[in-house]
Amino acid sequence: MTGLLTCPGLGLVAVQGDNFAEYQREFERNYYGNRAPLGIFLHAGLLMAFSEHQDQLNRFLEWALTHEDVWLVTTYEVSVAVAAFA
Repeated sequence: MTGLLTCPGLGLVAVQGDNFAEYQREFERNYYGNRAPLGIFLHAGLLMAFSEHQDQLNRFLEWALTHEDVWLVTTYEVSVAVAAFA
């Protein structure tokens, strides 16, 4: 599929165009579903090459944080928390 990237947690993400609706759809599927964490793993090169992705991601994060019980954490913070329970 030309123009799409596979993004764990989000499936396919368009290289060009507005991904906000895709981010929002995946978030709502988890938030109103089984409440599983939603991983967003984007390569820095994508954000650097396509500045519109930075804007879309920032808009999504601001929107997601308006929901109750939503936190943004790094993979390092998750690994430290998991190690504390090991």
